[in-house]
Amino acid sequence: MNIKYLYENTDLTLQQIADHLKLKLTYVWKKVHDNYSSQYRQERKRNSYRKSKLGASNPMTGKTGSQHHNFIGDVSDGKGYLMRLRPGWYTGRSGSKHIFVHHIIVCESLGITKIPKGFCVHHCDFNPHNNKFSNLVLLTMGDHMRLHRYLAGATTISKESTLKWVETYGTLWRGDIVCSTQECVAAKAGEE
Repeated sequence: MNIKYLYENTDLTLQQIADHLKLKLTYVWKKVHDNYSSQYRQERKRNSYRKSKLGASNPMTGKTGSQHHNFIGDVSDGKGYLMRLRPGWYTGRSGSKHIFVHHIIVCESLGITKIPKGFCVHHCDFNPHNNKFSNLVLLTMGDHMRLHRYLAGATTISKESTLKWVETYGTLWRGDIVCSTQECVAAKAGEE
């Protein structure tokens, strides 16, 4: 085997060719530069680099989500609410890449796969970044609007107080509608 054969028929680097033939790198480099055009050398380099990144050799293979170097995590929707990449189990907002973090928290806590039609999630302390389940209540859209009118000027209200308001003034819970507390979920499970 000679320099010409290895250079034209393999993806070896000049250093690897020199090592294989037990020659000095400068000698191999001079032979390649004297016998091959700049365009040929660039094309070979481009192809070798491309092949070196295919399949398991690709340093990004299997790196998705938080392992990917461009992963951002939660992003703002521009109105103060945080959004996250839609998990595979979430069946709502099928055309969307991102969903609200508070929707994910409520769905995971209540064991549902989407926020039911006509419902929304209320933040008890009015802080859209506080996405703890203890701060979130699932309400009908109408109840949510009435609750905000009722609370006009208030800075915060506890989840218990919000639930008492819903019990007193809101839409009564029905078997086909999910509820907002762990006790309610347990009661619903006991009925079945």
